[in-house]
Amino acid sequence: MKLFEVYNGWMGESVVRVLVVADSEAQALNIAREKYKQVAEAEDRKELRRLETLCAELQAKGKQQLYGERYYNDLSAKVIFDDLTAPACTEPSDG
Repeated sequence: MKLFEVYNGWMGESVVRVLVVADSEAQALNIAREKYKQVAEAEDRKELRRLETLCAELQAKGKQQLYGERYYNDLSAKVIFDDLTAPACTEPSDG
């Protein structure tokens, strides 16, 4: 198995990339492509819900704010890789 870094050409604070453990470049690209697609679809849905919630909160509070307590209180952590003996792929990242 090899560790590949797969870029999608997008930029955030840095280049957006995933790390993929795979046997070949072709396999790494296929795994990464599916991960990017899953994340893009999920982020679209998440961003729409976030904007709807933020608009409702702003209307309720009657003031503008860009970040609320959720920004620093609603955190989660997860293991990215716990077994590098099988194909795997990280979430896209720009950090």
